[in-house]
Amino acid sequence: MAEAKKEEKKIKAGAILKNNIFLFRIAWKYAPFYVILAMFEGVIWGINNAIELYYTKMLFDMIGSGKPFLTVLNLIIFMALYNILLYTFHYWYWKIKKPLEQKGLQYRLHSVLFEKARALDLACYDDPEFYNDFIWSINESDSRVQKQLDDLSKFINRTVASVLVTGLIVTIHPILAAIILFFTASRIVFQMWASKVDYKRAQDFNPLDRKTNYINRMFRLADCAKEIRLTRVSENLLDEHAKAIEEKKGIVKKYAATRYWLAVATWGMMSLGDGVVILFLLYQLLVTKSIALGDFAAGVTAIWQLSWLLRDLLDRIAKSKEHALFVDKMKTFLAYEPKIVGGGKIPGAFESLELKNVRFAYREDEILKGVSLKISRGDKIAFVGYNGAGKTTLVKLLMRLYDPTEGEILYNGVNIKEYDLDAYRACIGAVFQDYKIFASTIAENVLANVDDGTARETVLVALRKSAFEEKLGTFEKGIDTELTREFYKDGTNLSGGEEQKIAIARVFAKPCELLIMDEPSSALDPISEYKLNHSISESAADKTVIFISHRLSTTRHADSIYMFESGKIVESGTHDELVMNTNGKYYGIWHAQAQYYTE
Repeated sequence: MAEAKKEEKKIKAGAILKNNIFLFRIAWKYAPFYVILAMFEGVIWGINNAIELYYTKMLFDMIGSGKPFLTVLNLIIFMALYNILLYTFHYWYWKIKKPLEQKGLQYRLHSVLFEKARALDLACYDDPEFYNDFIWSINESDSRVQKQLDDLSKFINRTVASVLVTGLIVTIHPILAAIILFFTASRIVFQMWASKVDYKRAQDFNPLDRKTNYINRMFRLADCAKEIRLTRVSENLLDEHAKAIEEKKGIVKKYAATRYWLAVATWGMMSLGDGVVILFLLYQLLVTKSIALGDFAAGVTAIWQLSWLLRDLLDRIAKSKEHALFVDKMKTFLAYEPKIVGGGKIPGAFESLELKNVRFAYREDEILKGVSLKISRGDKIAFVGYNGAGKTTLVKLLMRLYDPTEGEILYNGVNIKEYDLDAYRACIGAVFQDYKIFASTIAENVLANVDDGTARETVLVALRKSAFEEKLGTFEKGIDTELTREFYKDGTNLSGGEEQKIAIARVFAKPCELLIMDEPSSALDPISEYKLNHSISESAADKTVIFISHRLSTTRHADSIYMFESGKIVESGTHDELVMNTNGKYYGIWHAQAQYYTE
């Protein structure tokens, strides 16, 4: 059993070393000069610790032996010049070069991670564990590499300094080195014990901290302000907050005595060690006269210095475990290979899109159950049904954001898996019901790209087609108006319906023959919805359009309507054909909504 545990520790130690080497290689790949400077600074400051100690010894030896003032002054001047050079490099590194190198590392590393994120399969977002690793990798990547470099620099510093300082102490008196190491080791043992206690305490605090942080956030966020003021939910939150604080008090009491006595023991060993070292050195200086005044001064300084160096060295080793834990998550993210990859074919002009017995399941939950249909050039097709019927999932399959579990999708008679992925997606213009407006100008939102001034007429035409032209006329800066106040304090916040028109304009700005409109008017009132539908019908008269909606004003004029329920097509036909079946599902939805769409 003991051998198994020992082997387990070896494996863990090996993984820690391996992961930290992996992190170091990333730093070297994206910021090699930063790595060189960090290691150089570690060596320089490690040597400097020993130099300062030796300087103290020499200074007091000169004073004790009655050296001339000018000799002592020369030593002081030399040390002053040395410190000027040292700190000139130090502040150049910390204040100028290191920040620049950090920003370069951040840019290069984030560029790689963002490209990796862009290539992720959409299914990755459905896996909470992978998604958490993905978020952690993006948020922590550059800062974690920087922390590891800082810890590596300090590890080198403390190691070099500890070896040199110990060597200097041995030259003063071998027994002195043993005394200092004994009391330093004792202090470190108590500190490690205290660290374990603090870790357990933090683990107990963790769920309570999450609860109090959540409550703090509820009172702080603007999104919650109305409910906080108009309901009595604040009483529940305050009650939970009070309970959490009481539990935190209990945790404080649980660990208070242990933490107190460990702190007393730690500092007691430090004080006792100081006293023993000073008494030993005084005995050697005054009684046996075996050491000089400089040895006494250096010895007293050494116990404080070596104690701190060894303690911090252990802290750096402990932090390497933390870095290794992060690297495991980052490795998982970087090692992921997308399942949805393209072939070598380039799709031509749109002629047809066909689904053959398409099935799709999220894990064990089957969303689509044997869907078959064919769409030809110029068709206006509508997918209707209540929320959760599988309509939006089908659109994601058409865009190859997911692949069918069974069956196939053919574009111009060819399985879409055989097409180059980017080239295939470029053939389809789509607006989704969960569209996003980005913190940039109207033009850049419509183009979904950088506005370089060459496509401004395209933007204006697209906005006109999406029925946004009237609103655009109210903006002084026109299509250069910045949207949201995320980056711009004078940015413009649009209503939900206005944002939706911007999203629809993206479709018209893209030269596609196949358009997919997923709930294109969900944020609009019936009058605005009618105007938008009329505009879309005119603008897309020569295109193939797929409408997805549970609001029938958007779909009633389609050439063919497919009624979805529980992942299946339960009815299909024109609007007039479907409403004739008074027992049908479509008739039921139409009858429920007709008051909004009939004159």
